[in-house]
Amino acid sequence: MSLQNTVESIAREHQSKQNWPRLQEKEAQLFASLLNGVISDFQKEACTDAQEKQKSLEIVLRGLHRAILMNPMSKEGGDFLKQVLLLFFNWIENFLHDQYMLNVVSLLTRTIDNHFTLMELYNLLRQLIQEFQQKVASSATSMELSRHYVDSLDDACKGKVPVSPVKEPEAQPVPKQELKWVEPR
Repeated sequence: MSLQNTVESIAREHQSKQNWPRLQEKEAQLFASLLNGVISDFQKEACTDAQEKQKSLEIVLRGLHRAILMNPMSKEGGDFLKQVLLLFFNWIENFLHDQYMLNVVSLLTRTIDNHFTLMELYNLLRQLIQEFQQKVASSATSMELSRHYVDSLDDACKGKVPVSPVKEPEAQPVPKQELKWVEPR
């Protein structure tokens, strides 16, 4: 996605604030001012007050980290955050040159991706469980035969039914071998 497309998409969401992450009040204010400042830096192709923005970015990233881990997130909210993180990543790459901050932004992006992967897995497993329950309910007669077999095994394990003992084979002594030392070539 290009810079212009990213900025336009963020601007649309920025106006509605519908998919904003749940941040504390101070973090939300910093988030909004930081977004405007980062977009302004890209438009001017120059960064002013980078150290101040870095401090604000650290606070915002900590808040985003907490918001991502602690609050439910819609698909649209995740997409919005990924676009914001893409913008932050490129700003850090172009103006700040801080590898640690780049790693934090990458971590948050991967966390969002993993969140939605787990949600898809959860929904798939829930669907499979429902299908399995329907199949078990429809095949009651075969399950009764299997249940009888399982019950007889259970009785055998509990000692109710005598089970013939299995004779363990006797261990044969292993002949002693000489160790060889090989030089690597």
